[in-house]
Amino acid sequence: MKIVDRKLCHKICKRPERIVWVVTNYKKVNICSIGWKMLTSKEPPMLAISVYNKHYTHRAISETGEFVISWPGKELAEETYFCGTSSGNKVNKFDLLPNLKLGKAENVSAPIIKNAGANYEYKLVDKLLTGDHTIFVGEIITAWTTDNPEKVLCSIDDSAGYDKILEKGRFKFGVVK
Repeated sequence: MKIVDRKLCHKICKRPERIVWVVTNYKKVNICSIGWKMLTSKEPPMLAISVYNKHYTHRAISETGEFVISWPGKELAEETYFCGTSSGNKVNKFDLLPNLKLGKAENVSAPIIKNAGANYEYKLVDKLLTGDHTIFVGEIITAWTTDNPEKVLCSIDDSAGYDKILEKGRFKFGVVK
């Protein structure tokens, strides 16, 4: 055991992580890929996500107090890459992603993604500023799933146990074998 630069914790702790999409509806429908999330409560069911403070998604959640988390499968790897590398401040992502099928949510204004493995509708409960990101805590209001969900897409490294689906630049996506 040795002491190392504390900035390495991000590299050490980040793989593999399940990738989700955050879908919002503030002036326009937007979608953003994120990896930083965690369950925070069973009763009531809550999840926290960490969003970069300058992202369109940050503003959308702050203004509306709601969002949808969608869980993409391996067949949506290209769309996941695009959603994580394109800014909602600059483009309307849904105009450029015809493969994503939008559906009406039950209790929030943001849509669900019908061809994702699962969708959870959230109402914002709390938020915490943590440097250049904000942690948003949401309560799951409505949960959706398909009859046969695909394996959930992960952000991976070169560790064993994953089928690599897509690699572009510094991003590698795969699923558990």
